[in-house]
Amino acid sequence: MTTTLLTTASIWFHTMATIVLIGHYLLMALVYLPVFNRRFGSKDLLELLAEFNGAVRQRIYAALGVFAITGVYLMFVNESYQGVGNFSNAWSVLMLVKHVLIVGMIGMVMAFNRAIRDGAARSEADGKLPARLNVLLWALSACGMLVILLTAFAQA
Repeated sequence: MTTTLLTTASIWFHTMATIVLIGHYLLMALVYLPVFNRRFGSKDLLELLAEFNGAVRQRIYAALGVFAITGVYLMFVNESYQGVGNFSNAWSVLMLVKHVLIVGMIGMVMAFNRAIRDGAARSEADGKLPARLNVLLWALSACGMLVILLTAFAQA
């Protein structure tokens, strides 16, 4: 009974962290950035994004911490887990690909934050947002959706 409750709580927290992390960047790409981009000039938008990112940064860090804690637990209780470095079944390979994507996403988040910080520090001459912000947001969103798809395959 205790294992069932712990596993259920871990899955729930892991899912909530997924919603926070991937949902944030997906909504940024689909909703917030297009609306903000129409409403504000480049300099004002970059300052708004810097403030917005500052407000969500602690939640993103918390989500990453929740991922680490619950993910380790869920991995060890999964019957498909064969041990560290053992990729002899499809589940292990899916988890490897998923975690490589997640590490890539963390790198993209760092690049996204740096692009906002650098852009907010100086006004763009052409009055437009740095193109890499949109590229990074869409790449983060695509990777996030792929992570969810890989998770679904691994659980099937």
